[in-house]
Amino acid sequence: MNQLILIGPTSFLTIISTIIIVFITISILVFIAAFRVRYRRERNQLKENELVQKFQALFSDFLFSNEDEELISMKKFESFTKNKFDKSILLKTLFKIHEDMTGDIADKLKMLYVELELVNDSIKKMKSSKWNVQITGIRELSDMKIKNVTNEIALLTLHPNKILRREAQLALVKIEGFKALNFLNTLTYHLSEWQQLLLLETIQHFNGNQMPPLEILLRSENDSVILFVLKIIRVFNLISLKDNLLQLLNHRNEKIKIETIVVLGDLQINDSLTILKRNYFKSTKAVKLKIIELFGKIADTKNSPFLAEQLKIYDYETNIQVLRSIKDIGGKQKLEEIKPNLTSKQQILLLHVLEESK
Repeated sequence: MNQLILIGPTSFLTIISTIIIVFITISILVFIAAFRVRYRRERNQLKENELVQKFQALFSDFLFSNEDEELISMKKFESFTKNKFDKSILLKTLFKIHEDMTGDIADKLKMLYVELELVNDSIKKMKSSKWNVQITGIRELSDMKIKNVTNEIALLTLHPNKILRREAQLALVKIEGFKALNFLNTLTYHLSEWQQLLLLETIQHFNGNQMPPLEILLRSENDSVILFVLKIIRVFNLISLKDNLLQLLNHRNEKIKIETIVVLGDLQINDSLTILKRNYFKSTKAVKLKIIELFGKIADTKNSPFLAEQLKIYDYETNIQVLRSIKDIGGKQKLEEIKPNLTSKQQILLLHVLEESK
């Protein structure tokens, strides 16, 4: 038989008292821990503010010192490199000032960064086992354009972590310019649209005369690489790659075909029109619409009959784009000329196109 265990009043009160004491003790410990954390945070923030003010004054003296005073000004920073906390605030302040500077002042800050061996701290971060710390190190090294770390950064462009990979790619381009685009030759990962825009924003400031050969990249197995190169061609107006662009009109990827057509239009490459007319009827509708739009961009009157042929069958998207292109080539007058040959539905589209130009 099961036996009931009876707890007397005294024992019950003892248990309750113990629970209350434990609860109060834990509450007090949690409160003390939270207070200490808050106190430490506030103390560090106060110390950081004091250090930032001190560093700003030291940087001001250093940046505006002459050659004789430079070494003396530099030595004033050395005592702050011994303490981990002080050094971290020194680095933070240095990069905050550097991001707004160019020319001689930026070069002077880089010299200080190297002379104080702060570069070693950035390298240590880059080699960390934590990817977010690695990113901080990579950014610091690329902002200062430290060239002797490019091999290590190049390895990180193949890292499985896409955020770290993206930062490494951007860092390489910042440090080496167009030369760094060599990483695209071996890139197996997809280059996102956002990453393409970031890279493009970085290289737009470089001298286009130093552009490396892009022909091989236009034959890449990685479609995202081709799309990125097409953006480069468009931005730098690389008409010399005309023949390579014409070859891409036969690419298997529809998006690449469409982007190529857009670039051909922007570069005003007339040679593309004959090929596009030949490929028109075997193309998808999306490609056909871009071809028709291209005829309007290049605006060669010889293509008007071809465009008029596409009005024989009613299709809203096709017809309205044809009418826009005819207007781009021959103006409103040309639209008025073809108006009698249009169906009632197409005439409504024509009126809409005429209204667009007002």
